[in-house]
Amino acid sequence: MKAEVKALREASHNGMEFAAALAEHGYTLAKGDRRDFLIIDSAGGEHSLGRYAGMKAPELRAFMHDIDRANVPTVAQLREADREGIAYHHTPEAPTGKTAAAIFESFQYAQTAEEFTVLCQQKGIHLARVSLAEARESAEVRSQAEAEDVKRLPLKFHQGEIVAVNEYGSVYRLNERTTGAEHDQIEERTRALERSGKLPSLHEATVNATKQRDKQAAEKQAEREQRKAASQQAAKARQQDKLQREHPLKAFVRDDRATDAPPVIEQKKPEIQKPPIAQQQTAPPIAATVKETTKAIIEPVKAVQKAAPKITGRVANSAAKIVEEVCSILEFFAPSPPPREITPQELFRSDEAREERKVQLAIEERQKQALENVRYDYESGRGIAREDLHNLGRYQLEAIMAYGIDDGLKLLIQDHGRHRER
Repeated sequence: MKAEVKALREASHNGMEFAAALAEHGYTLAKGDRRDFLIIDSAGGEHSLGRYAGMKAPELRAFMHDIDRANVPTVAQLREADREGIAYHHTPEAPTGKTAAAIFESFQYAQTAEEFTVLCQQKGIHLARVSLAEARESAEVRSQAEAEDVKRLPLKFHQGEIVAVNEYGSVYRLNERTTGAEHDQIEERTRALERSGKLPSLHEATVNATKQRDKQAAEKQAEREQRKAASQQAAKARQQDKLQREHPLKAFVRDDRATDAPPVIEQKKPEIQKPPIAQQQTAPPIAATVKETTKAIIEPVKAVQKAAPKITGRVANSAAKIVEEVCSILEFFAPSPPPREITPQELFRSDEAREERKVQLAIEERQKQALENVRYDYESGRGIAREDLHNLGRYQLEAIMAYGIDDGLKLLIQDHGRHRER
């Protein structure tokens, strides 16, 4: 028995749950003359609740603070009820509704009317006193609902009645179900509230509850937006850090303001002449648009490649000479711009888009081969071919210029190795 009672106490969060668990297992809670609480087993034996629950008197008193001893029967009352065949059990049971349970807990815990009011306000519940006009209005609404044969009739209030209003404007009576107390005790508590004269009317309490709910909703929304902004900022920082670790060169080129790199020379894209207004009435098919765009991009590049003279000679194997040559290439020769991103839909529908992609792959392969040649020539000490430097891409030349030939080549080779592993 002792182990069972102790297990029930450990599984309960407060005195109300503990009393309900004891009742379910056949024990009756009682108050003693020298002890705060006793339990009566099914055979009628009296036992100290603190001893069987494994708690000292102060600990048990604190744990059972939500149970009013005034509502707990004595052992004599229980025995008298047992002789008369009456089930005497006055241990109050908390209601299941959220608001009713909050009113119940506040009433059971509070010792005075003022403390009851404060505890209710902390839980978002406002106590109010029904005025004469509000009582008449509730009577009219009730009569109209009865005439319309409404299944769930609204409450009818009396002048001077103390009620509770939750954050949604719903009104609750202070009765045995919502407070766990008898009628006389409720009347005594509400009379003290009436004497204080600080209670608002039912309408004022409803307005106050709505304002408090709107304020709490606004605070929660602001908190959610703040957390969302912080989360987005953290995700952006993680993405930038990942880019810096995996692709240091691309991160360097994309953020020129964060480094001492030279400004990137923007290249103008070839302009495509717009057709006359008369021809714009019917939109051209997608394939025709892709074909014109691809042609406008590829043909100027091919023309420049055919007209350009073959670049010969080598640059001395000196860091200063190599950087000077790279600077002149960036300034006078304008290396090719980054390739245009081709979507899978374009590759599937257009032959021109597939041709453009082949050209892009050829340029990438030429840049990779040029990078390998530059590395080999520099390490062997025989000088770097100018043609290989001209075949490098813009971001590769800028990396060499910004980091120097040694560090720039090292970073380029690491970046190329990562792409090849993928």
